[in-house]
Amino acid sequence: MDLPESWMNVVSNEILDIRDGTHDTPKYVDEKTYPLVTSKNLKKGKIDFDNVKYISTEDFLQISRRSKVDIGDVLFAMIGTIGNPVVVKKEPTYAIKNIGLFKNLKKIINSELLKYYLDSLTFSSQIEEKQFLKGTTQKFIPLGHLRKIEIPLPPLPEQRAIVSKIELLFSELDNGIANLKLAQEQLKVYRQAVLKKAFEGELTRDWRKFNSLLYEWDSKQLNEIAKFIDYRGKTPQKTDYGIPLITAKNVRMGFINEEPREFIAESDYDKWMTRGIPKKGDVLFTTEAPLVP
Repeated sequence: MDLPESWMNVVSNEILDIRDGTHDTPKYVDEKTYPLVTSKNLKKGKIDFDNVKYISTEDFLQISRRSKVDIGDVLFAMIGTIGNPVVVKKEPTYAIKNIGLFKNLKKIINSELLKYYLDSLTFSSQIEEKQFLKGTTQKFIPLGHLRKIEIPLPPLPEQRAIVSKIELLFSELDNGIANLKLAQEQLKVYRQAVLKKAFEGELTRDWRKFNSLLYEWDSKQLNEIAKFIDYRGKTPQKTDYGIPLITAKNVRMGFINEEPREFIAESDYDKWMTRGIPKKGDVLFTTEAPLVP
């Protein structure tokens, strides 16, 4: 990687004290004493304490002798979903298990910048290229490999400038996402308003002025003008290939999504489709939430 002249390429254990939490599972207690934070508790840059388990004071002190967490440290999930780095910002009163602990004792790197780097595709590509991940059914990254991470290191003033710029751009991105969600909700409301006007005659009020003698509105029950075929009930035997099976999962707002792809055997098609065969011009409608035509 080509770096600016004032930057350096360093190895993680040159600038950080890198440890990990306990590998053992201590006995859990019912009292809400000291939480044991594991990889699954690191989510979106924060620690999720909702489903955390608690350990005794004795076990907490024992684990802390090896891997005490302090403000400014960066936590990193080492097993399962790798990564999800978290900067410790509040005085910690918990122990860690299966979590990498980057202790920023030398203060050579900004903790927030380190967190952003560990969350980047640049870092993900590095651990993939160097085959740092181990395991088959459940991936993990050994402590020794966390100590071999290459990190592009700018001067400290530039590090702070980079963090400020990242946070500004991420804030703008979050606002954009919020505005997009609002626009999507507004479009749903507008779409329904259009449909409501359509079936109240509002959209064709001017058209009726010139065609009132030719056409008149009438109100009918749906079963008077269409045949309804109900294919709810038992699910047919699925196969790896054959005739595509369309379920409620495939019916989206105004179109059929090919995913998820499911199939039934050709030999089962005729005996399964006894209630009626769909034809061009038919309308599919899901009968379970969300209701979608």
